[in-house]
Amino acid sequence: MSSVDPKLCVTDEDCNDDAVGFDPVYWLTLDTPSEKQKAGYKKATITKWRNRRMRGNTAEEIVEKELSDNGISFAHTMILDETKKRHIFNLGSVKNLLEGHKRKNETVAILAELVVGLPDLICLDKKNKIYFIEIKSNKSEVKPEQKQAIDQLRDYDFKVIVRRIKVGLLQK
Repeated sequence: MSSVDPKLCVTDEDCNDDAVGFDPVYWLTLDTPSEKQKAGYKKATITKWRNRRMRGNTAEEIVEKELSDNGISFAHTMILDETKKRHIFNLGSVKNLLEGHKRKNETVAILAELVVGLPDLICLDKKNKIYFIEIKSNKSEVKPEQKQAIDQLRDYDFKVIVRRIKVGLLQK
């Protein structure tokens, strides 16, 4: 099996040991990563870290596709600053997403204050309601700083969803 797009894996035989027991599981072969995935691990060797990074990127792509397919607008809250080699607040995309929204200025100010631990995505549903999604793959845990940011966003009456996607990797 080889495909650029993740496929649904129904049986354990379709997945490696890391995926056994997950139902359903999205599988992805290491020889067909997307451009986004390539960028995420281009300097890495074949290690558990690389596999974990690839699973995370794949989980994000799956959630982004689901959101797009359902007509939900979204933006990444953080982006990688290549010059500083660290993640920074994605102010431009967040402002664009919330253009004309009554809570735009308040939301941008809250996010700029929090920064550390922000959920992966900020979303605007069809009813113009703002919510956030933290995406976790397989057994990844919500880090303490993420839990704190999630709690603070909820204190401001934002809905925050922690979405877990199971991703198995087939190594060729």
